[in-house]
Amino acid sequence: MKSLKTIGALIILLFAFGLQVQGQRFLSSWKEFDWDNGPDSARFVRALGSVNEYNYQVGRAYDKEYRGKRIQFIDAKYTYIIWFVSYTGSIDATGYGVEVQEFPNRRVCTIGVSSVGERLPPVVVDLKINDDLRIQEADITGAPQTLLKIFKHQWWVSEDDMRAVQKGHKFTIIRLDEKVTFDWTGKDPKILIRRSGTGNYKKRIEGK
Repeated sequence: MKSLKTIGALIILLFAFGLQVQGQRFLSSWKEFDWDNGPDSARFVRALGSVNEYNYQVGRAYDKEYRGKRIQFIDAKYTYIIWFVSYTGSIDATGYGVEVQEFPNRRVCTIGVSSVGERLPPVVVDLKINDDLRIQEADITGAPQTLLKIFKHQWWVSEDDMRAVQKGHKFTIIRLDEKVTFDWTGKDPKILIRRSGTGNYKKRIEGK
């Protein structure tokens, strides 16, 4: 029963993602978008196509070594979490199944983890979203070995910087509009994703 729910959630996410992408690709004109500086604005779409296209443009989306797609969480539609699941699966950090719980302005995504000889807890991605279903914040929890692998690969953290990621410490990096913190000050580690405040989306859109 649980596996059916997992498959169902995955299909729903893929379907929602497909609708979003197709809706952006087949607009008759970028003028159909409101003229503002948001990720779905006319200016944004004319310059970069979509949030997913933006990720490609800045070279974050595709990892040739693992053949996986990364995402920028901040301001992406929550359905883009499917690319995160796909990517963490490609680096053998998680499986490919995900269950989604819906709450007002919040989505909790539980990603299964399978490791030979080990019984690891799932990765839980707790997303704070706005009324447009765009991600505003994210907290990621799971086993230390799982989160360390995700942190290193998803956010391109160097081997030197990974030495600073250890129990009892916090380590923060800035990636585009994201401030990402590996917080291991408690018993269990967690990855915190917040808006960086650098405004790189806006700068890129306006050509600054």
